This record gives sequence, structure tokens and C-alpha cells, in this order.
Amino acid sequence: HCGKVKIELTSDITTKGFDSCNCSICYKTNFICKHVPPAGVKFITGQDDLTEYLFGTKTCKHYFCKHCGVRTHCHGYHEALGGEYYAINVCILDDVDLKGLPVDRMNGKE
Repeated sequence: HCGKVKIELTSDITTKGFDSCNCSICYKTNFICKHVPPAGVKFITGQDDLTEYLFGTKTCKHYFCKHCGVRTHCHGYHEALGGEYYAINVCILDDVDLKGLPVDRMNGKE
């Protein structure tokens, strides 16, 4: 929103693999993400402008811009996702058309 944090995906974002989760934080922040391995993400600017939030099992770190509050990404480790991963909020990426984006629904509530 404020532009201080810039993240770029190094993989093709037009393919499938977009998720929306119904856990309390994802649902309430309307988080639509793309899960990528660490090599698939590049932090351009603003890593010092992020604040971290942990809740529940504290296994996934949720990051927000400390200036405008936008949720930028999550970082964690989950075997089902291939180990270490980043979940990047696709809404913060430039030139992403959300209309028609193939979004899978994840059940993080249970």
C-alpha cells in the first residue's frame, strides 16, 4: 500500500498454486497467497520495514509493513508444502490481475 516493501517472485505467477485459507488470520485479512520455496522470492526493498507476528502454534511467521499495516507474506516450514516456504500476498505484487486467478481454498481452521 505505502510502497516501502517490494517483493518479487522469481517464478511464473500466472500458473496455478494460489491459495486462500480459512484460518482466523488469513480469513480476516483476506490473504491470497502464492507458496514458493526460498529461491522463488526476492526482497527488493523494505525488509527493515516489516514487523513479525506469531500466533497459535507459532510455526509460521506472519509479516506486515510497520508503516501501513499491509500483510506482505508468511514464512515457515511445512513438509506438505515441500519444507521451507514463503507465502507471498499476491495483492502486493505489481501487475497481478486478481480476476480469474485460480485460487484453491485451504482448510486452516481445523
